[in-house]
Amino acid sequence: SITGVGLSPSIPMGASTKTIKKGDMIVVDIPTHYCGYHADQSRTYVLGKPPDICRTMYCGMKELADRMIEMLRPGIRCCDVYAEALKMAKEELHMGPYFMRLGTDSKRVPFIGHGVGLELNEPPLLGNNNHEVLEEGMIIALELVMSASIGEVVKLEDTILITPEGVEVLTITPRELHQV
Repeated sequence: SITGVGLSPSIPMGASTKTIKKGDMIVVDIPTHYCGYHADQSRTYVLGKPPDICRTMYCGMKELADRMIEMLRPGIRCCDVYAEALKMAKEELHMGPYFMRLGTDSKRVPFIGHGVGLELNEPPLLGNNNHEVLEEGMIIALELVMSASIGEVVKLEDTILITPEGVEVLTITPRELHQV
């Protein structure tokens, strides 16, 4: 797993020399391997009470993730999933400045998920330039991240099976912002 507050806002997770203090967001990326197959999930924790902007970002990100999960199904193009997520983040949730950024001045990450299977990161990429169509039986990691201007990052990632009817979420860890 990858845990911690990271070296800087542009590297917001992993080991660092920084002492974690109250209000710090802690991203835990939990890749799992079982019988030759991978799963990928991330959760966000906070020591004590989160800053208001981080609570707002996380609530918006979770709502966006829930809506993206509902959208995933066989026949939808990867680029359309990305475009709809970006549109929702900007227009409906008013989270455009924070959506898919890993630091205070970073460029937007050009994908919101990836395939998972024999490798942890494999095609298809849920990205703005990928016209590949999702198919029944594909396993996708939906991986959303938001970064505030104060440098705090929140992340939510789940592994999802594309079924004939839609999806089955395979990761079962609670998806709330975890206060410790």
